[in-house]
Amino acid sequence: MWWARWPSGFTTGGIMRWSQAVARRFEELGGTLLLETRVREIAIENGRATGVVIEDASGASRKIAAGKVVSNIPIQDAFRVADKGAFPGDWADRMEGLYGYGSIAPYFGLNKLVMPEREWKVGVKDTYVIPKEEGFEYDVYMCWNIQSQIDPSCAPGGRHLMTAYAPVTEKEGKDKTLMAKACRLIIDYLERRYPGFRKSIDWALFPTAWKLEGVAKSKTQAGTLKAPVEAPGVAGLYFAGDTVKGYGVAMDCAVAAGLICASRITGKDYGVA
Repeated sequence: MWWARWPSGFTTGGIMRWSQAVARRFEELGGTLLLETRVREIAIENGRATGVVIEDASGASRKIAAGKVVSNIPIQDAFRVADKGAFPGDWADRMEGLYGYGSIAPYFGLNKLVMPEREWKVGVKDTYVIPKEEGFEYDVYMCWNIQSQIDPSCAPGGRHLMTAYAPVTEKEGKDKTLMAKACRLIIDYLERRYPGFRKSIDWALFPTAWKLEGVAKSKTQAGTLKAPVEAPGVAGLYFAGDTVKGYGVAMDCAVAAGLICASRITGKDYGVA
């Protein structure tokens, strides 16, 4: 069991504000954003990336020539648009075999706080919320916090918002029956830990995902075992996103990988190596 002083927060106005801010800054710096457009191919000629072939909403295709191409497609899926034969064979096979993990991310609207006051403004974690004997590959841990104690605007007066997160495997995340069972078991656990919790619930949501993080942090995948930002065997092709070498998980990893990628392309030091 542990407590964290600074739980995660929410983007004011909703998560799309984050994407909109990034897009706005990209355009301010001179970038052109193409919407309703698919990348059909990363063009590779003689061991070098030469651009991308795109398809717009009308179905028309054209090539955009470029001396450098940055792809944030999950590395396992990159070979759908890039010729796998252009990369070292063993490396490409290993990248295709990387797996991610999913999650259950409960939201609880509470009419009162039944947990100890010392837990109101910290993040809490328990490593044994659902035992693997309930049908899971591993014991399921969970982290949670009372978000409205950090940001009162998250809940109306006299009410509280509790958010939580529990990782599961990709296969488990796709199993609707197992996920429904997990939701019940999470409430059972919280009732045992905090007597009266069940009655304190006004409403509950249980969003689930089978691909929360592109590459799970396992012994065979973590750290330098992930894809490098510079594509082996293909000059001028770079990878970014949370499925390549970075630091942290999810968004933290994606940002770190982006900074590493930018540093390799521009030669500037962005503080992440």
